[in-house]
Amino acid sequence: MRAAGTASGGPVRVAFAHPAPWHHRPPGRRLRRAGIVFDQPTNSIVLLDAAREIPSAEPEFARIMRRYVEMGLAAARPAPGWRDTFRTVLAEALADDLLSLERVACRLAVSPRTLRRRLSDQGTTWR
Repeated sequence: MRAAGTASGGPVRVAFAHPAPWHHRPPGRRLRRAGIVFDQPTNSIVLLDAAREIPSAEPEFARIMRRYVEMGLAAARPAPGWRDTFRTVLAEALADDLLSLERVACRLAVSPRTLRRRLSDQGTTWR
């Protein structure tokens, strides 16, 4: 990281899928120079700017690493969002004939009240 020119060795950009909390404070020392954004499609962290050349890197090593990163990105799948996870759990509960707010909330590892709030955020209700 230091060789790439990031003096602090911290992330370049940090993105969160959720809105900024009301008590949001400026980031700590390591994240101070990182761009921190909220309300993004997914949570993510960028450690290096891929377009930036590392001055001390061997050209062959850089080629190998770039190919490795490209293969990793090609194989990557986005993590399911809350809505997709809810739909999967709901379908399983329907198939098992165990459909109740409490059981679905338990399978999602949230309280029934939190499940109601999340459904409300999506513009719907348990009913």
